[in-house]
Amino acid sequence: SAIGGHNSVHTLSVSGNYLYEADSRTPNIKVFDVTDPSNPTFVRTIVSPSGGPVHEVTAIDGRLYTAVINTTGFADIFDISNVAASAPLITSFVTGPRAHTSWPTTNGNFLVVARETSAGDVRIFDISNPAAVTQVSTISVPTSEAFSSHQVMVDGDRLYVSWYQAGVRVYDISDPAAPVLVANYDTFPGAVSGFNGCWGVYSFLGSDRILAS
Repeated sequence: SAIGGHNSVHTLSVSGNYLYEADSRTPNIKVFDVTDPSNPTFVRTIVSPSGGPVHEVTAIDGRLYTAVINTTGFADIFDISNVAASAPLITSFVTGPRAHTSWPTTNGNFLVVARETSAGDVRIFDISNPAAVTQVSTISVPTSEAFSSHQVMVDGDRLYVSWYQAGVRVYDISDPAAPVLVANYDTFPGAVSGFNGCWGVYSFLGSDRILAS
């Protein structure tokens, strides 16, 4: 905080020369210019209008997507195409309780939101009209197989989800209204038990591999 940031960072995202930090405690997203990584410079604080704790942030293609992990659950979208000057809010909408991660489709017309809670699902929203966001589909896994979804990542027409005890699950979302499971790998053969199992997934190592943690 001595240079404008959070004392405790939960999630970060980097886009271009800018770093975005969320602490999962406040509605404040801290922005730094990291053109010179040895000398990060504070730029501004972006505040979620929800007033709730921003758990994760995803900065992609001039947009910043948030996930607010409170009992209502929100996703915010900010225009960060000129974040050095301003970061206007594009829209903010209710996702359902405990929004954990928000990630846009490649074309930017849909937003995938994972909810971290008992029976937490993955929801896909049509954000092509920010003034009238609509939910188009829900992906769920029985609680007998996993406690909750955790993180999502979109790469082309593929949605990758780390789903705790259900491991990594991959969906074809070429039609976001009708996701199709195309692959899965169970990383945790034990019984369903809270937050144990696959925590994170990363799909950008090339077309031949997926990283799961």
